[in-house]
Amino acid sequence: RGLACAEVGTLFMFLVLTTGPIWAKPAWGLFWPWEPRLTTSLVLFLIFLGYFMLRQFGGNPEQVSRYAAVVGILAFLDVPLIFLSVKFWLPEMQSHPQVGQYFDSVNPLPTYLVIFSFISLLVLSSLMVRFRTNILSMKDAS
Repeated sequence: RGLACAEVGTLFMFLVLTTGPIWAKPAWGLFWPWEPRLTTSLVLFLIFLGYFMLRQFGGNPEQVSRYAAVVGILAFLDVPLIFLSVKFWLPEMQSHPQVGQYFDSVNPLPTYLVIFSFISLLVLSSLMVRFRTNILSMKDAS
């Protein structure tokens, strides 16, 4: 199950690292401005790649599973760091309106759209993990 989660997480991080620079170019004039959220997302992507390298080339399966679990915990700890990075490092780079400014009682539509998007991505990623877990289980059984 951990492998399936890491695969789906890597896919989503790849999408972030692809679309982030596309958005950054018109916003800041650079494809990679070393913006904190984008940089900490790159760190998470590299942690995932290290996880896969460890699983593939680690050697003793029992020991590799333990080490991979530790790397998975490190990846999990990086997620809140990505979210909070814009508050800790270079807040002046975040000149666009922040999330809290979109939630108001006058026009609740943006709030509903954010909630709908969050739930949709949560369901999509959960289904992807479930399908990938089933595939890995069938592969192990054969």
